[in-house]
Amino acid sequence: MWVGGKQATGFNIAALFVVQCRKLYGVKEFKSGWVLPQAAIKGGNWENYVNLEWSEKRETSEKIEDIANIYDLGDLAFPKHSKSCVQIFNVKKEEPKRLVLNKNEKRPAEKEIWNSVQNKTSFLPIKIFPTNKSEWLVKEKKPIARNGATIFPHCLVVLKNCHEKGSYIVGETISSKHNPWKKLGSFKVNIPKNWVKKVLFNKGGLFPYRIGEPRKVMLPINEKGEFLSEIEKEKCWRDACDNYSKYKGKGKATPKTLETRLNHQNQLQTQFPFKKNTVVYNTSGSNLYAARLISSMIIDSALYRVQTKSEKEALFLIGILNAECLNERFRFTRKSDRHFTTYFWKDVPIPRFKQTNKDHVLLSNLAREAEKIAKETEPLTYQNIKNKLREQGISSKIGKVVTRIIDAGDDRADSKFNT
Repeated sequence: MWVGGKQATGFNIAALFVVQCRKLYGVKEFKSGWVLPQAAIKGGNWENYVNLEWSEKRETSEKIEDIANIYDLGDLAFPKHSKSCVQIFNVKKEEPKRLVLNKNEKRPAEKEIWNSVQNKTSFLPIKIFPTNKSEWLVKEKKPIARNGATIFPHCLVVLKNCHEKGSYIVGETISSKHNPWKKLGSFKVNIPKNWVKKVLFNKGGLFPYRIGEPRKVMLPINEKGEFLSEIEKEKCWRDACDNYSKYKGKGKATPKTLETRLNHQNQLQTQFPFKKNTVVYNTSGSNLYAARLISSMIIDSALYRVQTKSEKEALFLIGILNAECLNERFRFTRKSDRHFTTYFWKDVPIPRFKQTNKDHVLLSNLAREAEKIAKETEPLTYQNIKNKLREQGISSKIGKVVTRIIDAGDDRADSKFNT
């Protein structure tokens, strides 16, 4: 049975279905299997199913964790397949396993039968990583990373085909593909130059060790990130505000005005003034990647920013966040299927940069070399940069030094715990 998706309450309904079937058909011994994102199990999203299932077995001495197996299917990449796993109840407990493709085997084709897939795959143990805090926490609790601004809806503020006309910028907004905003199409704009700001989005804007092209966005704000007092005089802004009010969501938590939408939770204004040595990384995706923010620009909510103390520390940090040797460990920290957000800061012992540490200095220098390679990589794609770094041996060198740095952090945590 397929459960989960966007409605977590589906777990409750599915659980009720299984338990009721047992009662209706008088089944005493049974197995129930579930296909769902592995992160859903880690996040406890289906705790109600476990509780309901366990309530039927109160007369036994078995613990619920002793009667469930987990099989992770996420690394196999079936056609049209999201990262998922299977959890099966009422079977003998074994260590969690993941399904991997055997060496020199081709990936499964769509509608390929299981007998065929089984011959080309193997179940291997899932690696369980230690969880140790980084040194990038405020009072060892809250990560210093901050989310970007919610630049939304795009059809009202994100611009294209812009050109200067005197002291004004003439252009149009992009259209949306999503309801209800796609009804609006795009709008012509004729706005003061200082209203146009550079905003960095994840798509096309961020790559490993390199910043891509920012987008132009209509944001009538001053150098402090505050909205200008004269914005109501411009028809373009009044029309954008009217359309936002007309089509915005009806929920109580929905920001009431376009200004409060763009500066939701103060995520726009807190980006001012621009600070040097800022590192940005992606909120979600298959792998974590990061780059230094060299020039002044606003970041979107699909990105997080981290303020470092120096250029060397910024290079050191992007070396760690881009390290392929940590991909699996970063993914292990997620509480949802794709989102990294700030979870890994609490679970991976990333240290602050120390000039006296030879590995820290070495990593900073290697990251600078990686930046140069990324800057020269064309066409600009995530995979092309990764391939170039591997071909020139930088990826391997970074992986070795990052492994030593993180292992040292785990060792310190273990020593502190034992004492």
